[in-house]
Amino acid sequence: MAEIILENIEATSRFAKAFGQLLQPDDVVCLQGDLGSGKTAFTRAAAIGMGIDSRLVASPSFAIMHQYSGKIPLYHFDFYRLGSGGEIIELGFDELFYAAGVCIIEWPEIADGFLPENRLIIEFTALDENRRQLALSSANQAWEERIKQFISTYR
Repeated sequence: MAEIILENIEATSRFAKAFGQLLQPDDVVCLQGDLGSGKTAFTRAAAIGMGIDSRLVASPSFAIMHQYSGKIPLYHFDFYRLGSGGEIIELGFDELFYAAGVCIIEWPEIADGFLPENRLIIEFTALDENRRQLALSSANQAWEERIKQFISTYR
C-alpha cells in the first residue's frame, strides 16, 4: 500500500493527470471516499492524462456509467444509486471490466463481490477543505509494483 498527501486541488489534479498516463487497457480502479472527497474531480484529471477532453467528463450519478474515447476507452462508473451488486450483471456492466479499456468506479463498495480481483483501490480522505490523503492498495502484485514505482517517481 502507498499513501500520499496532496496539499490542494491543483496538487490532486496534477497527481491524477500523471496517474491517468499510467493506466493501461483492462485496468480497474475503484475510488472510495465520502461525498465531496474528490472522486469525480480525480477522474476528470485522470482522463486528461489519458488524452480525453476533461470538459466531457461529468459525474455519472444518474446514468451510472459514462464512456469516453481517448487513446484507451474510459468507462466511468458511479454505483451510488445501485441497490445491489447484482444490478451490475443485469445491466451488463461486468463485461466492461474485461474490455480493452480502463474502468474507474466510484462507490465500488456496493458491487464488491462482483468486481475483478486485479483492481486498484484508491481511498480518499479529506484532511480539510483542500487537502486529501490518498491510500492506494491492491491484492494484485502487478498493481502494487506499478504503484510503488509511480509514487517513487512522482514524488
